[in-house]
Parts: sequence; structure tokens; C-alpha cells
Amino acid sequence: MDEASFWGLIDNANKDGENPGGLEGFLLELDLEEIVMFKNHLNVMLVKAYTVPMLEACFIILSYVSDDVFDDFLSWLVLSGRERFFNAIRDPESIATWLRKDAVDQIHESEMVLLPLCVYEAKGGDEDEFYEKVVFQKKPEIHVVWPDNKKDYFQKYPELTRVFWNQEAIDGIHE
Repeated sequence: MDEASFWGLIDNANKDGENPGGLEGFLLELDLEEIVMFKNHLNVMLVKAYTVPMLEACFIILSYVSDDVFDDFLSWLVLSGRERFFNAIRDPESIATWLRKDAVDQIHESEMVLLPLCVYEAKGGDEDEFYEKVVFQKKPEIHVVWPDNKKDYFQKYPELTRVFWNQEAIDGIHE
């Protein structure tokens, strides 16, 4: 499986409802080695998106960020498809053109990270064997100087801040 095939699976799954369950059916059609290759491409994409601008976009959209929340956000972004993924990496503001505010609560796709293993095991593969073959990418070390307030975020990301900023949620989480 090459990168184009990886994105082909993601994009085809999106046609079936934009959820990991749709992707599962496509992964079940792969052999065990292809499932491992899918996971390896997923790991590469997650690290490719592991940037300060994506971290800041995650905070603006979800009003909170942690390691797990950021991983969920990046997985959801991959699942959103090739075009949206690469556009967001180039310009996080692009997310504001297609993500509806009422869909923000659906940005919890952590099961996508585990889905290749689940499918691998469902097809008779062994977990230890799977992890021996998976290549884990080293996440870059990122240092964030968090803006102090909404105005500072707005200067950097005006559309994301305009559409998704939720001061009430931020205050509730950070009391």
C-alpha cells in the first residue's frame, strides 16, 4: 500500500458517512500486511500534522487541549480526507470553511488509531506480531507560547476564532 492507496481508503470511507465504522469495512478487505502498511501511513500523517498551528487550531475549536484531545483531533483530521487534511496543515483557517460548529462534538476519533489493530486481530492476526511490524514515528518536540486572550488568537486565526471560540466552555474547563 502506498500513500495514494491510504488516502483512497480514507476518501472512500468518507463517502460512506465520515466515520471510522465506514473505514472498518474497507480495512477488512485488506490482507494483514496491507493493514500494517495502512497503520504505518496513518502514523506518518499524524506526525506530519503534529505542529503548533494544529495545536492552536485544536484549542480554538475544542476550547481545550491535552495530549489525548490533540491526538483525537489529528485522527479526526486525517479521517476528514486528503484534501481537507493537507489544506489544514497549510492553513488551519481552512477548517472554518467546512467544519460546522454543531459538529465539533464529533471530533473524537481516537478509535481510528486503534482500528487497524482491531481489524488485524479480527482477520486472525496477533497483536504482538502487529506491533512488531508497525513503525512508530517520533513526534517532533513543539513549544507553544500560548496567546493570552481571544484577541491574540483572533490576530493569528480570525476565521477559526470567529466561528469556534467558546469563552463559556473555556472558562468552565479552566476554572
